[in-house]
Amino acid sequence: MWNILAALGLVILALPFAVYAMEKGLKFDNPDERATSRLFHDESLVASATLYFHMVSGALITMLAPLQMLRIIRGRWPIIHRLSGYCVAVLAVATALAGLYHIALLGTIGGAVMNAGFALYGCLMLLAAWQTVRYARQRHPLHGLWACLLYT
Repeated sequence: MWNILAALGLVILALPFAVYAMEKGLKFDNPDERATSRLFHDESLVASATLYFHMVSGALITMLAPLQMLRIIRGRWPIIHRLSGYCVAVLAVATALAGLYHIALLGTIGGAVMNAGFALYGCLMLLAAWQTVRYARQRHPLHGLWACLLYT
């Protein structure tokens, strides 16, 4: 029961971020977004596209992650746990690479310190995704720890 309440709490707390990120990310082709957003840069369409993709994939991770923690899904429907886990891992890698690419091309709005912090976070996300899948395939007890690190 506590497991379900914790997952529900995460969804409730993360939902506003996920909705905002998804809505913002899906506006990449919107002319008003292109004209007014400080996130869009005409001089670098690829960097802008990676940032908007980063927002959409991050929103998907945010909403899928709590499902991974539910014992009822892991116990009754392990195939759903595995498939959604692989989806989260692939999305995490794509999100991290998109963010790192954007930082390399344009940087962040916060300058060098924010660039370094977000780049480190992206690298750690790549590591956590790799380790989560690696340990899951081995059915190793560290799988759960790395999965939690991936989601934080």
